[in-house]
Amino acid sequence: MRLAVVARGLPELADPTLGRFEVDQALALAGAGHQVVVVALDVRSARRGRRLGRYHSQVEGLPAVVVSLPVGAVGPWGTEQALRFAWRLARRPLREALAGEPDLVHAHFSRFAAAVRRGPRDRYRLVVTEHSSRFGQALSPGEDAVARRAYRAADAVVAVSPWLAERLQRDYQVPARVVADVVDVEAFRSVRQARTPGSPARLVSAAFFTPRKRLPLLVSGYALARPGLNATLTVIGDGPERAAIEALAVPGVNLTGALPRNRIAEELASADGFVLLSEFETFGVVYAEAMASGLPVLASRCGGPEGFVNADVGVLTDAANPEAVAEDLRRFVDSLADYDPEIIRAYARTRFAPEVVAQELDQVYREIPDPS
Repeated sequence: MRLAVVARGLPELADPTLGRFEVDQALALAGAGHQVVVVALDVRSARRGRRLGRYHSQVEGLPAVVVSLPVGAVGPWGTEQALRFAWRLARRPLREALAGEPDLVHAHFSRFAAAVRRGPRDRYRLVVTEHSSRFGQALSPGEDAVARRAYRAADAVVAVSPWLAERLQRDYQVPARVVADVVDVEAFRSVRQARTPGSPARLVSAAFFTPRKRLPLLVSGYALARPGLNATLTVIGDGPERAAIEALAVPGVNLTGALPRNRIAEELASADGFVLLSEFETFGVVYAEAMASGLPVLASRCGGPEGFVNADVGVLTDAANPEAVAEDLRRFVDSLADYDPEIIRAYARTRFAPEVVAQELDQVYREIPDPS
């Protein structure tokens, strides 16, 4: 099948997470035998040093078509129009890359699905995977209207977690299929370094430092638990809350800054447990990456993690204040020896490995009638 996977952009040195979900999915689908082209419709601001352009590219061995249309923040309607124009610009190089029209276009996020919806002459099937964190908040009227256009136009809607599928059914009457995000389990399968008996357990957290990740809460809880807690806390990432987190950090807390994926994998390989207490997550790929590394996880009940964190791989918590977090950290550290890294790693593979997700998406594609 000739597939176009529509992405926000391509991973780059300055922003290695840009388009990461989309590219990982495209690689999984190519590995399953599909002919895949990544179409990056990048409408981020020109202040990021970007210029108007359209060009062929490659991303991790896959052909890509990139349209750079640096309009920046122009509101939901303006963004949709910019993305629709970018899609029109991408169509000819996409046909060249595929040697024909796509059989199916798979867009991520409703605003991109709305932009690539079929015109009168189009015959491709349209699938949208929804995983926007905006669904953990109240959408603006403009965002809501774009989402409704996207879901009406789509032949199938995929949600990355049961929580998000329920939200789409409740708010949009959309029967969404649940298919998890792809995790490159091979990238996170490094052999964990053995912990020396009596040495401090090494806890790791990783996130973009925004309020919904609640990292100040985690660091405050660690500070309360630290007397008598035989554990250190490494926090990977950067962002607008960095100064607040630095102000709360106590001895035992190590802030690494933002790291590329291979360095994150190394940090996880040397850890004993993973902790993140987000306010909400539609999926929570970093938890899945930690599990692929064989780490037990301490996760908040925030949406996505409830779909895959169970007693064999970690703990779910409702802690919302530093005192409760401190108690959870004490119990979690005391229980680390009870988890089997190989069981956790094997579970992650059965849920998130590229071949598993590709097979589930293949089933979604096969159930869509041919529009011709």
